[in-house]
Amino acid sequence: MSSRRFKKYAYCFYGFLFLHMSCAINPQKTSCENFQDPNGCFNEAERYWFGIGVDENKQAAIEMYTTAANDGNTLAKARLGRIYFFGWETKKNHHIAAKYFQDVLKNFDDLNCTLFEPIKPITLSIMGFMYQNGLGFEHNEEKAFQYLLRAAKLRYGPAQLKVAVAYLKDTATEKNALEAYAWLKAANEGGYTVATKGIQELESQFSHEQMAKAENLSKIRIENYKAIYIDDVWQQPMKLCI
Repeated sequence: MSSRRFKKYAYCFYGFLFLHMSCAINPQKTSCENFQDPNGCFNEAERYWFGIGVDENKQAAIEMYTTAANDGNTLAKARLGRIYFFGWETKKNHHIAAKYFQDVLKNFDDLNCTLFEPIKPITLSIMGFMYQNGLGFEHNEEKAFQYLLRAAKLRYGPAQLKVAVAYLKDTATEKNALEAYAWLKAANEGGYTVATKGIQELESQFSHEQMAKAENLSKIRIENYKAIYIDDVWQQPMKLCI
């Protein structure tokens, strides 16, 4: 075989090998094209975000979440809100996060599934934090407190702690140590033990009469709003109720 012919075959062989290696390294781009509804697209995005049955691919997941969100999927909007808020696998953008969170609260009732009930208070709590710190919204302590109080009344422990702090700081609402104590007790009774230290500090400051009033108010808050949501459900994959 001539040298020229050998080179020709060698180039063909290595070209063929390179092509197949490229396909293995850069597999076909994932998308929602195979799904006829945004719910299926969201579930597929979850698979790629958490690496369930497929290789983890956060960027592909974000693209699919965006497609599902644009088609009206509320869970995709909630996931994207957190992605942009924390800057997970993308650049932080609190304005985009704010838009998604607002859409979640507008359309939350469309979910109709108890599995997703924690998402609403968590979203409210994050929005309270955003107003409190001027992230994505203009700084507004009063609005921050309103969102946090709504989350607290939906039994979200971390929001109840923040409401208690607000009652002690006197920045967004009238200072009220009894209310602060009652909300700390509601959080603590539900297992949010971070509140324990604040409870102990207030008890050391109350007079006997104040302690009696605080206990009575705490019973009401615990009965109506004892914390049942403590952990962040978004750290685990979600699947739509069928």
